[in-house]
Amino acid sequence: MPNGALTPLRVVKLALLAVGLAALAMVILKLAYPISPPLPPRDVRPSVPAEGKTVESRPATHTPSSPVQAPAIEFSREGLAGQLATGVERVVGPGKAQAAVLTRGDARWVCILADAGTPGRHFELDPGLRPDDFPAIKDNGFLPPPPPMARTTTSIYRSLTKTAMGYDAARGDRIIILLCPRSEWPRLALQWPPSNP
Repeated sequence: MPNGALTPLRVVKLALLAVGLAALAMVILKLAYPISPPLPPRDVRPSVPAEGKTVESRPATHTPSSPVQAPAIEFSREGLAGQLATGVERVVGPGKAQAAVLTRGDARWVCILADAGTPGRHFELDPGLRPDDFPAIKDNGFLPPPPPMARTTTSIYRSLTKTAMGYDAARGDRIIILLCPRSEWPRLALQWPPSNP
């Protein structure tokens, strides 16, 4: 067979080389030009009306028990949020965790949403946060986890998150763990706790 002939093995090698180069190009492009996911629509905050005029706005999605409008939780695979989600996925499995990070002054608030693996919605909050301060807990039907889940699952996710983010409670860092079946994630309407819980 001539030296330059295409054998099935050579075709497979060339195909694998092409796929590898394409993947490398995608990684380089993603690092050079990161693309953030589109932001979900937000509530329109009322503006100050001119004298004698009224301004209408869409109603806020928060409950009457939360007079302060809190921003929506936006999960991401970029930066710290991506690192945290990847860390939790090492335990729960690929594609079964999301993370969001909100900066409040020097503090960082982190929300971990993970596939519970069982029916039901559960939450775990850091000390200093109360369920009443977090309207999304009640609005989305989250309950405290049963003792075995609290001792194992949520404590593992919290430990992984604390280590990965360099958690500092004195600075005001806080972690919120939410567990529910992945199939229910698209139906969740989550907002951060108000800025002054």
